[in-house]
Amino acid sequence: MSASAVDVPECPVCLETLTAPILQCQGGHSLCSACSSALAPPNCPICRKPMTSMRNWTLEDIIEKARRRLFTAASAARAAAARGAPARAVKRACANAAAGCAYVFTAARDAEDHGRECIFRDMLCPLNAAFNNCFWIGKLKQMMDHFKQKHPSNCLVPGSETEVRGVREGHSARNVWLVAQGNMHFIVSMKTDPDGVDWVVQHIGSKKNANLYIYEIHVISKQDAARRAVFAERCTSDAEAADASFGAGRCAALPPRLVPHFAREGTLAFRFSVRKMPPAALAPNITNLTLV
Repeated sequence: MSASAVDVPECPVCLETLTAPILQCQGGHSLCSACSSALAPPNCPICRKPMTSMRNWTLEDIIEKARRRLFTAASAARAAAARGAPARAVKRACANAAAGCAYVFTAARDAEDHGRECIFRDMLCPLNAAFNNCFWIGKLKQMMDHFKQKHPSNCLVPGSETEVRGVREGHSARNVWLVAQGNMHFIVSMKTDPDGVDWVVQHIGSKKNANLYIYEIHVISKQDAARRAVFAERCTSDAEAADASFGAGRCAALPPRLVPHFAREGTLAFRFSVRKMPPAALAPNITNLTLV
């Protein structure tokens, strides 16, 4: 892609471009406030020195001036086009720049690709895609509050045991949960049908960032506590439909022959976790199923 962020550094934790307020550690490294507040213990992930409440005003000012230059350049380009001046490639700001996005691009196709992934865009409730039963529209930072108020049973806490009822042979069902981990948000979709039980985890953000996260599904037998199945797979971006991942087999899959060994009276239990892996540590293939 020819698009690029305009000289704005990324937060070393969430890899998104930094936006105000930007906090510093005692060693001078900068993080976005959301990631800084989520650190436990509150130490810098780069130098391990303690984080502080000191803001990086200089960097915040540089970012704000960069956004203003982008708006000025875009306005000048539109004015030149209206005068009939020769067209030339100019950098254009994301349509969500006013909401905090610092992404810029020169090609229309880049704008379309980024528009589907931009974390500052207006978003539909994730339950709408699966069930068409909620028409909330809002920003990502508001989504978890929406779920807690309107869909509390669809909030999933990483590491906690989740029980799903109605898992029976020949029965089809879909379940969807929203997960917040630090500054990151994930959509966990579970599909039950005659072909077994499948899970897909979508990172709400870019495909590039989604590829850095590995999720694990630990299925716990309701019949024998010592029996477990562990699945590991890469996250996909929410810009890609969950059904597409299910159809392509890019999911955690419990085969139908194993379902009776883990479910009891139609109830299946699992735990979800997600971790970030640096690009160099990502293996070409990930083992999808381990039986314990």
